[in-house]
Amino acid sequence: MNNDGLFLDVFFLDVAAILMLAAAVLLLVVASVLGVLLWRTRCHNTELETGKTLVFDFLHNLGAAFSEDVHSHELHRLVVESIVRIVKTNSGALYVLDK
Repeated sequence: MNNDGLFLDVFFLDVAAILMLAAAVLLLVVASVLGVLLWRTRCHNTELETGKTLVFDFLHNLGAAFSEDVHSHELHRLVVESIVRIVKTNSGALYVLDK
């Protein structure tokens, strides 16, 4: 009997199993990377939506202040407080120059 054929069959089965395992590991790595990228994109979109809402609220409040004939010092306060919220700083200042 010739055992060479049996050895080659077992060898090719082992190689095929190793290749399938490697492909499964590669697929798992690719899926993990795509999951991380998707999570980062969703976080970024949430930040953009929050920023958009802050800017819209600022513009709305500014328009309402103009229509209600608010004093200039109240407008200045509204602008500084809104910009501080949008830019996420601890404080802000507005310098007014009288000519």
